[in-house]
Amino acid sequence: MADTISKVNLLLVSAPHNFGWPWGKGNFYRGFYEYLGTGYLAAACEREGISVEILDAPFRGWGPKQTREEILKRDFDVVGISANWQQFFPQTAELLNLLRGLDKPVLLGGHFPTIAHKEIMRDFPHLTAVGIGEAESSLPNAVRTLASGGNLSDVPGMAVRAQDRHDQIVRTEANPLCVDLDNLPFPLRPQAEMYRTNKNPGLAAASLLSSRGCGGHCTFCTIHAFQGVSPGPRWRARSPENVVAEIEMLQKDFGFTHFRFVDEDFFGRCPEGRERAIEIARLILSRGIKMRFELYCRADEVDPDILKILKEAGLEMMYLSLDAPTEEDIELYGKGTTRQQMVEAVRWVYESGVKLAYSFIFWHPYRRLSDIPKAFSIIDEASGGNPKVYADMLKGLETGIISDLIVLTGSPLEEKIRRDGLLRGDYRQYTYGFTHTSTRAAYFFVRGYKRIRSVVQNLSNTRQRPKV
Repeated sequence: MADTISKVNLLLVSAPHNFGWPWGKGNFYRGFYEYLGTGYLAAACEREGISVEILDAPFRGWGPKQTREEILKRDFDVVGISANWQQFFPQTAELLNLLRGLDKPVLLGGHFPTIAHKEIMRDFPHLTAVGIGEAESSLPNAVRTLASGGNLSDVPGMAVRAQDRHDQIVRTEANPLCVDLDNLPFPLRPQAEMYRTNKNPGLAAASLLSSRGCGGHCTFCTIHAFQGVSPGPRWRARSPENVVAEIEMLQKDFGFTHFRFVDEDFFGRCPEGRERAIEIARLILSRGIKMRFELYCRADEVDPDILKILKEAGLEMMYLSLDAPTEEDIELYGKGTTRQQMVEAVRWVYESGVKLAYSFIFWHPYRRLSDIPKAFSIIDEASGGNPKVYADMLKGLETGIISDLIVLTGSPLEEKIRRDGLLRGDYRQYTYGFTHTSTRAAYFFVRGYKRIRSVVQNLSNTRQRPKV
């Protein structure tokens, strides 16, 4: 079997994105941004003796058509496409349609395909299978099975077509969630090789995924729907030693000094998560690692003492997922936080000297225009009424007032908005109506501005983006 597997070539594709390019080009990241999903899958497959090449379409700035052209240039036995984000699925759908004539197995995976696997396999009959949940164990198994001419219905963690009825989609036995994340190999990073070769001038931040899952229960999110397909704890974390070992490797091998933790919930909303954060900071300091880093967290996870040691270790920016401007929004979004916790979190991050970034979800089907100023009252209270501090804090509002709710298939909010008769579109990309006419009129202009701003930002990013 090992000899057979060594001859199998797997092509892993990060599906193209489109942040506002009206003519269908892919996104251009300013500087450097890497998606670790395909990197972890590639590393898991290589450990099993499978030859892997990664095509990162967003990093390259490829749209669906160019991604297809690049796929057809490669020699491979199986192609796997990672399509994590629902809001970019229209580009993935276009790519899948362009691959209809491909005579090789096509596998699809990610958060959104996991949740909408039945609809996707119905709409794309040439798809061989959809990976369900985390795929570090199921993907190598699927590739081994395809290489030996076996049937994917025997592979755990897959959605496949029934042998006797091609239109019937069945799920195989679920794979448990990976609990020992330290046992996973570090992700492969072909983008980092490009960074080193092209001497990216200081904009590059290596992504780090130090945990998986989330301790929250936000109703607009699908992380629990994704993880719920597999048995296991909702939040799992790598050990501080393992995290710092990867940081040291990335500094030694690629020269990174800036890092971005992309955990859904860095602190895990639990005492163990907070202790882990402290230990990571202590290890960075004790080993004399010179680095800058940023992370995302919830308002109810900010602690001034932990902030202090993280800043000493190199914390440069903290992004707060505030989301809910009003008490009604806190309930609607299922945030599990309070207004006072948001006020304190903003104040503590600002006072620590760490760069403050945050966002609210301003627009949703039930919004009243009179609610929008309430978000700014949170910032005003955090500033203590000091106009200069207030102005500084406002700079951290990354999306301004154009941030809107994205209705995700499988989220609790999807069902509520559907029951209320406000849901529009289909599982691929939802829109919604509004309960208040004035909000609907204002949102029409907000959406137009948002599209224009997105295109302008992409043009700016393109000019700053190093050639790869």
